[in-house]
Amino acid sequence: MADYGAWKPYFDDGDDSRVEHGQQNYRLFRDSENPDDLTLIAEFESEDGAREFMESEDLPGVMRAAGVQGEPENRFLDMAEEKTMPQPSA
Repeated sequence: MADYGAWKPYFDDGDDSRVEHGQQNYRLFRDSENPDDLTLIAEFESEDGAREFMESEDLPGVMRAAGVQGEPENRFLDMAEEKTMPQPSA
């Protein structure tokens, strides 16, 4: 992406559309050496909903306007395990 600061408002404006397709949450990571290189992990109610969102007609135009460069890599994953580690007492 060209500029995280320019992209982020476009991403935030898409909250309603993502929720309509079943997005429940997301985690956004920025590369420590290139902060305009992002990894987004989003959880949807179903893979079908996630695919419908990613295939929506207006998404490519919004992504271009937001400064996304190249094709994003989309992967659809099934949760195998999740664990929150206990934190040491102070």
